[in-house]
Amino acid sequence: MPKLFRSVVTSLLLAAGLATAAIDAIAAPIEAPAGIYVLEKTHASLHWRIRHIGLSNYTARFKRFDATIEFDPVNLARSSVQATIDIASVETDLVTPDGRDFNAELRSEPFFNIAKYSQATFNSTQVQVLGGNSMRVQGELTMLGVTRPITFQVTLNGSMKSHPFAKVPALGVSARGSVVRTAYGLNPPPIQEGVGDQVDLVIEAEFLKKS
Repeated sequence: MPKLFRSVVTSLLLAAGLATAAIDAIAAPIEAPAGIYVLEKTHASLHWRIRHIGLSNYTARFKRFDATIEFDPVNLARSSVQATIDIASVETDLVTPDGRDFNAELRSEPFFNIAKYSQATFNSTQVQVLGGNSMRVQGELTMLGVTRPITFQVTLNGSMKSHPFAKVPALGVSARGSVVRTAYGLNPPPIQEGVGDQVDLVIEAEFLKKS
């Protein structure tokens, strides 16, 4: 076999092997059974990012949120999710020499107005399976008294019949979505100039089956 031909064949076989391995990984069976799964809060994060004066993506988070998944491993499209966010738990990690409390500013009436709107809620309305363990989850997000549609790109990272520590079935997910802040009326004078309209949401979470 000519050297060039052998090289081409070897490359094709290697590529085929890698593709097969990737397909096998994507098609890995879901081990967790059907049921209600609750957020394992010690392994969960909810970050938000917004464009700042065209220079950076300012990133902060909510420290307290909860979620429940009604999980159907046979037909993921029949699954659903509900979540609540404690808006008062906003955390920017902003520290200034003059002692400015930016978290308190965000909790105040010009921004999130937590005295009137202490929570945001999400309820899914449709789950579309994209292939493998990837899904598009559509739902409604209510914040500041306004309800708007939102779509999350969700990956089921893995599942277990029995969590090694909790000893119950478990799931792990990553989710990405975005909202338009002005659609919720979140546009006080301090941020009308230089701050982006789109807010990206980044969620990493583990869930344990409710006993």
